[in-house]
Amino acid sequence: MKKGTLLALLCAGAALCAGIYALLPRTVDAPAPTPEPTDILVLSIPPDDIASLRWNYALRTMYFLRDGETWQYPEDEHFPLDQNGPRFQSLFTELSQITAGRYLPEVSDPSEYSLDAPVNVITVTRTDGSETTLTIGAQNPVTQEYYLQISGDAGVYLVSGALPQAFDCGLFDLIKTDPVPDFSTATEYRANGLTYSKNDTGQWCDSDGTPISTDLTAVLSVLSYSECIDYYADYYEAHHEYALTDGKTISVTYLANGELAEWSLSLGHDYDETHVIVSPVGSDLVYTLDKTTVDALLLQ
Repeated sequence: MKKGTLLALLCAGAALCAGIYALLPRTVDAPAPTPEPTDILVLSIPPDDIASLRWNYALRTMYFLRDGETWQYPEDEHFPLDQNGPRFQSLFTELSQITAGRYLPEVSDPSEYSLDAPVNVITVTRTDGSETTLTIGAQNPVTQEYYLQISGDAGVYLVSGALPQAFDCGLFDLIKTDPVPDFSTATEYRANGLTYSKNDTGQWCDSDGTPISTDLTAVLSVLSYSECIDYYADYYEAHHEYALTDGKTISVTYLANGELAEWSLSLGHDYDETHVIVSPVGSDLVYTLDKTTVDALLLQ
């Protein structure tokens, strides 16, 4: 075989192999995955390690102290703290684990983050007597996170709004309010000196047995206080400030755990244009109630 012919055959074979290789599926190396950002653990204080809490709200200092298993408001021993309620417990939930998305280790001017005029300053005293202060500065307009500085740490953390929101609360956000009974089993209703009861078909009727147009069960089912405005109210306050002793009440007889129970609500004067002052009989808490609800309760 001539040299030229052999060389031609070798070139043709090489070209064929290259063509076949080109048709084969190729495995392309995938780019390395971008690692997920890891939150920075800023602080972790177990609830059982907390002896007292102090923070700012509406130009006043809130201070709560633990005595054994009971939390107290030392400024007023009569304050009915709802210590097991979700609002108060959220404070401990947030302090149990604070994480940050970013840490700024070198901060030359804290005022750039409003740490000199903070949104809030939280002081946690532990059972061993040590204190930790959390200073919450401005909110970052881009990330919506808040700047946070911890005592003993010159750096600044960016944290979510959960911590500031939890501690954005005052006394009346933490008060233990009176529960409103379940009136679905109501059998009798009294208002304006008149008595109403259900007939055999479940319709509300007046004392003559004549059905009334108002579905009192529906009205009672949506009864809910607008806000609590006072606690440990004495007779003087109830009579002179709120007019709760003027005799205007509504009463409901209902079934509770298979037994008849009675609940009454005293109605006072107007709180504002849309609310009336009320208080459950036997309670020292004072609330407001929407005027439209009061009018419905009085069948007006």
